[in-house]
Amino acid sequence: MQKPKRTSLPSDKLPPWLKFRIWAGKVIHRGRNVGGGRGQVFRLPFRRIAKLDCHPNELEAMEFVRKHTTIPIPRIYEIYGYDGGQHLVMQEARGGHVKVHYGGMTPGQVKTFGLDLAGCLNQLRSLQPPAAGFVGSLSLGSSLDHRLSGTRFGPFHSVADFHTYLRRGRPLQHWENEPDVVRVHSTPDEYRVTFCHADLNPNNIMVKHGRITAIIDWEFAGWYPEYWDYTKMYWGERPLWANFYRAVEEEPAIIKYPAERAAELAIWKRMHPWSYDDPPWSPGEEQQAGQKQPDQG
Repeated sequence: MQKPKRTSLPSDKLPPWLKFRIWAGKVIHRGRNVGGGRGQVFRLPFRRIAKLDCHPNELEAMEFVRKHTTIPIPRIYEIYGYDGGQHLVMQEARGGHVKVHYGGMTPGQVKTFGLDLAGCLNQLRSLQPPAAGFVGSLSLGSSLDHRLSGTRFGPFHSVADFHTYLRRGRPLQHWENEPDVVRVHSTPDEYRVTFCHADLNPNNIMVKHGRITAIIDWEFAGWYPEYWDYTKMYWGERPLWANFYRAVEEEPAIIKYPAERAAELAIWKRMHPWSYDDPPWSPGEEQQAGQKQPDQG
C-alpha cells in the first residue's frame, strides 16, 4: 500500500488546496458534508474525508492497529502536520447512517455483526502493553476520553492508580454505599491491560448489511483495563442503538463485564465527566464544603 503524503504546516491554518476541496465537498454533498463531535469532519470529492485538528494519537493508533491486526480501518492518503496536531485526509468508509444500517438490521445481520465485532475486539485484546499495568497512550503519554472530561489525563503505571483517578482521588471508604465500585476497585490486580478503541459505538463502527466495513475515530485509543471497551459501549446509550447492544450481549465470543459496567454506572451517577477538570479530591474537602458561611449581615 502506498504511504500517505506528509506535509508540514507552519500552523493549523488549512492550505488553500485543502480549503478548496472542503468547499467543493460542501457543494457536492450539500447538507450532508459535516460530521464529527466537534464539526471537524468534512466530506470531500472522490470519496475522501478530511478530519481536522486531530491529536497525533489518532494517526499513531490507526497505524499501529493496521500494522498488527486485520481490523478494517480507512486508508490515510494525506497528513498535514503542525505543532501539536494534524489534519488527515482519508478514505470514506461505506455505510454509516445509524438509523438505516443499524435500525434496519435483520436477526441474521445482527448475528453477523456480533461475530465481526468479536473478531475485532479479540484482535485488540491480543496486543501486548509496553508494561504490565500501564494505562496511557501508545506513545506512553497522556490519554483523552470524554468519559473523563475534555482534558488529557495520565499516564498511570497501575490499574489501581487509574481506578483512583476514576474516583477523582477519593478513597474507597467514601464509596461504601456503592458496593459495585468497592467490589471492582478493591481488586485492580485482577485486570489485564489491553489495547482499547475506547469509543466503540454505532457512530464509529461503519456497517453495511450487517458487516463491519470500517472502525473510525481512534483519538481515544490506548492501553486501558480489559473491561474499558465493553463499559464504554454503554456511555451515551440510546434506543436507536438497540440492535448494536443486542449483537454485543448475544454474541458469546464478546467478553462481558457486568460488574464493571455496574461500577461505572455508579460512578457516572455521582461524578459529572467535567468534574475531572477540577483539582483531585483532598482530605477535608467535604468538611470545608459543608462549613457554614459566616453571616454577611
